[in-house]
Amino acid sequence: MKCVAINGVKSLEVKEIADPVSVDGRVVVEVKKAGICGSDIHNWDAGAPEGLVMGHEFSGVVLDTGSRTDLKIGDRVTSLPISPCGECEACKSDNHQYCGQTWAHALGLTLDNPGSMAQKLPSARIW
Repeated sequence: MKCVAINGVKSLEVKEIADPVSVDGRVVVEVKKAGICGSDIHNWDAGAPEGLVMGHEFSGVVLDTGSRTDLKIGDRVTSLPISPCGECEACKSDNHQYCGQTWAHALGLTLDNPGSMAQKLPSARIW
């Protein structure tokens, strides 16, 4: 599938990457609309990390529900792009933003989870 990735300082490239698959029960979403956040502009301006497929503000439709039973193919969704663990005290008290893992695998902010500047994406970790 096509995506747009950082290719250096203030440089982007259109490239092909593998289609996402549902791993560990994650939902696969077809991106319909994507926004640009200030953090995307900072990454583009710095040209780093090179290869990053930005975009964590988006909407789309479900293509693969993974192991979720509360969604169906075609549902309109957005995502909490962070990756809290769901196990620590912060998560258990609904303060996911304080989890030590919150940004470890965030959509569009880390190299291991492409963001919405791709045609499709896997959801963030499901807990």
